[in-house]
Amino acid sequence: MYYNVVMKIFAKYQFIIAILASALAPLHAQTVLKPAVLKKIQAAVFEVVVEKLDEGNITYEKKLPLERIPFAIRNDKYLPIGTAFLMNDGKFYSAAHVFSLYSETLYANYYLRDKNGNTWKIDSVTQFATDRDFICFTAAGYKVAKGRGLSFAGEASLNTVVFSVGNALGEGIVIRNGMLTSRTHEEENGAWEWLRFSAAASPGNSGGPLVTEKGDVLGIISKKSENENLNYALPFAETKNSAANTGVVHIPFYYRLPTILTERFYHVLDETIPLPKSLNEVRKAITTRYIENTNELVHKLREQFAPEAKEGFAKATGAAEMLVNSHMNKFPYTIYLSNAGKWDYARPKDISTYQLGDNGTVNFGSMLGYTFAYVKKPDTVLLKDVVSSPKTYMDYILAASRITRNVAGEAIAITSFGEPCKSEQHVDRFERTWLVNYWELPFVDYMAITYALPMPDGVYALVAIADYGSVLNGHRQDMSFVVDYTFPSYSAELKNWKEYLALPEAFVGKQCPLIAPVTLEYTAAHLAITTGSYAVDLPASALSAADDTVLTLSVGYVFNGEKLTQENRSLAVYTNRRAENYRYVFISKLPKPQNDALKSTTENWEQKRDRISPFNEEPYDYEQYTCVQKILYPDGKQYDSRNEVDCLYVLGCELNGQGKKEAVLQLIADVEKAITF
Repeated sequence: MYYNVVMKIFAKYQFIIAILASALAPLHAQTVLKPAVLKKIQAAVFEVVVEKLDEGNITYEKKLPLERIPFAIRNDKYLPIGTAFLMNDGKFYSAAHVFSLYSETLYANYYLRDKNGNTWKIDSVTQFATDRDFICFTAAGYKVAKGRGLSFAGEASLNTVVFSVGNALGEGIVIRNGMLTSRTHEEENGAWEWLRFSAAASPGNSGGPLVTEKGDVLGIISKKSENENLNYALPFAETKNSAANTGVVHIPFYYRLPTILTERFYHVLDETIPLPKSLNEVRKAITTRYIENTNELVHKLREQFAPEAKEGFAKATGAAEMLVNSHMNKFPYTIYLSNAGKWDYARPKDISTYQLGDNGTVNFGSMLGYTFAYVKKPDTVLLKDVVSSPKTYMDYILAASRITRNVAGEAIAITSFGEPCKSEQHVDRFERTWLVNYWELPFVDYMAITYALPMPDGVYALVAIADYGSVLNGHRQDMSFVVDYTFPSYSAELKNWKEYLALPEAFVGKQCPLIAPVTLEYTAAHLAITTGSYAVDLPASALSAADDTVLTLSVGYVFNGEKLTQENRSLAVYTNRRAENYRYVFISKLPKPQNDALKSTTENWEQKRDRISPFNEEPYDYEQYTCVQKILYPDGKQYDSRNEVDCLYVLGCELNGQGKKEAVLQLIADVEKAITF
């Protein structure tokens, strides 16, 4: 599963690579830099570190072999995440992205650490610009000694020898040499030129200085080239081209909704923040506005592509088929807009099944960037105990999907995330209540999120695991959009339906309009079901219902004025297929296709309308069963007025064994008498 990304990030932060002795790190640079220059650089460049987080409530299949992690890393209470350096103006500089200014994180405080292990909390931010990717700040309690900071080098010619200085791979401050190879315009509007250089830079170098052989600063190391082995630095002079005591937020980004594949939506967030402020105040101000901005964007797109909107599936080419069809699919479909601009149904291509025991299963697969899982509860577990306990169904999903954590090269399965850190409810466009739960994964600054829809025999869930900020400002909004396009049917044994319909609102929220009218009663004498579209009261002589009798309701879309709603389109009820007295009853409402429907769709509907075989009440054998189907017209309509109907009903029955014509005709007659439209 895509959860392997978690393990890669974990490897990055835990630094499984053995630490080299600190004297070896700058070995090559020491042969070039003069000792006095080297000493000055080592005194002015710092690791940016955060405090290690606790393990949380996560449990594993076995004890983590943490003792195999190198001693220095295992006993370090900090995690290195980047680099900063002191200039001779008495201020520290780094890359803005090191501090996750617009991405939420579990890390509360950031610190500077020198080569002797001394730490200072980063205090007041005096200047930053997200587009130029730099930040200027002070550190609480740090005494700036005279002559301690680095000097600005000014301009440098191409092919000048340069040195990258930084906390490469979390192994301490490393110095590596190379050449200043070129200058290239920044991507958006060419407002400045990046410095490109060949000196090696690794994760953790971000925010470190690019220096000359005299130890003077040319730029702030920012990023790596995607297509070649070159790195980028912001010319230090650009820090002077942003207003003092001001934070500039300029974040251009593309936003793509998972179910809308036709385009990416370009957006820009522009803000300014008066400074100085504490780092936490800056981060809170930017992340709050960034989340508000994303919410506004997603809301706009949600309205633009709403099912009944002009660009939604209910008014698009092919909508006639979507409004006519219903599906008795066990695994829910998701409606999406393909790259070709056509609305279609999808479910994971490869659905795996994991056995929970006692007839419980987890069916799961991946698509659209998410894991989709249908958890059918074990018979020995009450539905209310699954629905009311997100830990329970998440544990089931973890057992099925085997998410692992890599420790010292060994992949160890996570068995539980524990109780969620946050729970809420989301009501989608069709008034279905989704249970939304979040779990923190502190060891990688990650979060898991699920949107779960209670079903008659378990829950249907969308699952994402990503970095903390991406979940809270990305997946949370995306998933609220995706669930509007979830197209399920509801199927379970009667004993489960009975429990499902009795679930208290405190557990599942307000019941959606599709399920609210459904009632169920079954005794030794009869089976009575109402769906909102029709009711059926079958005597035991027609169908003897038991706890293991299965009831399936399929969903269809219908316009109620300008509002698109869902309705119960089909009902199927059947007894144990392995029993001698097996019975199957099917009732389906079929609306007349729109004028722009495909010819095959219209012809199929007309075949039923005109009672053409097999819809002519003539019994027929199919495999080991005897079957019969009949068309019923709405009240007041008969065969001779069938051309006037805008909907019709298909009634079908099935018995096991072939050649039971009289018995199946008697069954369909009994069922017809038991139906009320």
